[in-house]
Amino acid sequence: MTELGIALIIDKLQPKTASYLSIAARGGALVLPGRSMLLLQIAPASLIDKAADIAAKHIHCIPAVYILESRVGHLALSSESMSDLADAVATIADGLGCDLPRPAPAKIISSELTSRVDSQHAYSINKSKMGSMVVPGESIYVLACQHSSNALKAANEAEKAADIKIVDFRFTGSMGRLVICGKDQNVRAARDAALAAIE
Repeated sequence: MTELGIALIIDKLQPKTASYLSIAARGGALVLPGRSMLLLQIAPASLIDKAADIAAKHIHCIPAVYILESRVGHLALSSESMSDLADAVATIADGLGCDLPRPAPAKIISSELTSRVDSQHAYSINKSKMGSMVVPGESIYVLACQHSSNALKAANEAEKAADIKIVDFRFTGSMGRLVICGKDQNVRAARDAALAAIE
């Protein structure tokens, strides 16, 4: 049975968030900052290309991110217009013959800030990251949330609020995760913005 799981629209992608998405995506187009983005969950995952085709032919948008899991596919579309992306949700649902997606539930699983990271701790984090490096002495903030797509929204809002570095974020699977770092006061401001975006 075809199902659209979660549809989340991000208003304006920030430069670091967009850059990280371009690295994390295994398929799709270059993710450009300043554009709006729709993140859509599709089951079964094999329909991700059909959904991208429907959107590209009927809405002014670019299929920007393709991520396939065993059962679910994640498709991100970017556009200069949030209203075009809202239309894309309805157009894809109609084209696939399924119901409109439900609102994304929001739940904070954990929220932890660590000040003045030790050099060995920074090294351990940097070995497994895809984004910016943690420098010893910086503060880090780690957020875990559900639904996982909320981590993308949290990252974008954190970057709007303060000059921070995005170390890592995961917006697929059963739980989302965001790791940011920087000067302590900046990380605290970004943390507050990330939490507000989810709550």
